Amino acid sequence: RNRGYFLILDCLEETLESRILKWAKEHKKYKAPILGIFHGKFSPEQDKLFMDRLKVVHDIAGAMTYLHKQNVIYRDLKPNNLGFYSQD
Repeated sequence: RNRGYFLILDCLEETLESRILKWAKEHKKYKAPILGIFHGKFSPEQDKLFMDRLKVVHDIAGAMTYLHKQNVIYRDLKPNNLGFYSQD
C-alpha cells in the first residue's frame, strides 16, 4: 500500500514575493545597475542590499538541497510560497 505524506507549514510573517517587491522599491532609490557590485560602483547601502539578496538565495538553495537529500520534493516552489520568520 502506498502511503502519501504531506507537510503542514506555519503561516509566516513575510513571503519572498513581498520581500522582492520591497527590494525593488529600495533598488529604485539608487538607480544603479544590479551587477554594479562587481565593478565597485555600489555604495555601502547598495552592497548591503545585494548581500541580503544573495543570502536569501543561498538559504533557499540550502533548504532545497536538504529537502532533496531527505527525498522530499517541493513541487510548488514560488515566491509566494516561501516565507520568512523573524524572532524578535
